[in-house]
Amino acid sequence: MKKLLGVIFLIVTFASIVAFAQFGSSEKGKVVAVIDGNEIKLSDLTNYVDTLLGEKYKKMLETEDGIKQIADYYITRKVILDYAKETIKADDKLLKSHSGGSTDKDTMLITAVLKKEVQDKIEIEKDELEKFMKESQITDRTAALAKLEAMKRAEIFNKFITELKGKHSIKFM
Repeated sequence: MKKLLGVIFLIVTFASIVAFAQFGSSEKGKVVAVIDGNEIKLSDLTNYVDTLLGEKYKKMLETEDGIKQIADYYITRKVILDYAKETIKADDKLLKSHSGGSTDKDTMLITAVLKKEVQDKIEIEKDELEKFMKESQITDRTAALAKLEAMKRAEIFNKFITELKGKHSIKFM
């Protein structure tokens, strides 16, 4: 009887391990989004977190909302990188100044395109800064300028990303 129970226990244990392994691998293969017909799987997002985002984002992969947010980051990076590869030339000043360094080419392309499409488009007139200082009650000119620049940068970036994403077919599962 003990041998029979032992065999049954081993069979149940083995079946559980196989079922869990299959569930785990099927979860990693779960499609979380599609961009231009290309599937983005949970395993892609896990790799993205492990290689680019880092440890503090791992917990987000445990919830549906977190997975969707990571997928959105992934898609945002992808559309910016694709656009950068189309528009940034090899002789770009920023790319040339960082070639051979520790920063990878994709990151430098993204940096170059964001400089061109966002940072370089920030313009603040003297009267605009003064009006902002008055409205925000910030008396330090440097602090006010930094805050206004950050607000404009976010506005320009959001518009840029919205336009880029609008050129793609994006679907979240």
